Amino acid sequence: MRGHRFNFKFHIFMAICVGINVLCSRMATAFGWPLYLDTPGTILAGALCGPIPGILVGYITNAVTFFYDDITLYYTVLNVLVGLAAGYLAGRGDFTRPLGIVKSILVFVLIDGIVGTPIIWLLY
Repeated sequence: MRGHRFNFKFHIFMAICVGINVLCSRMATAFGWPLYLDTPGTILAGALCGPIPGILVGYITNAVTFFYDDITLYYTVLNVLVGLAAGYLAGRGDFTRPLGIVKSILVFVLIDGIVGTPIIWLLY
């Protein structure tokens, strides 16, 4: 989907990515899992469409989940940075090589750890 124009299929794909994020976060909450799965759609959008769509999906996801879980608003910056990183890493081809995948996972862990930890400290 790189090099896309903002057409109907693109908007549907973005809505599906937001839906994936919302569904995964609701499942994690419903099953009591000790993690928050609100970024798979963000990574998918960033990897397939580029950093800007990844950022948009991350932002819209937190705007939607805010209606049933107001704490998610504080974590918007995490989703936005993950979308940006996914688009950048996919553009470099890091999702196509085993070492690149490991590097990408480390980047996501660092983003969540470095940005998420201070948010948790401030909130709790």
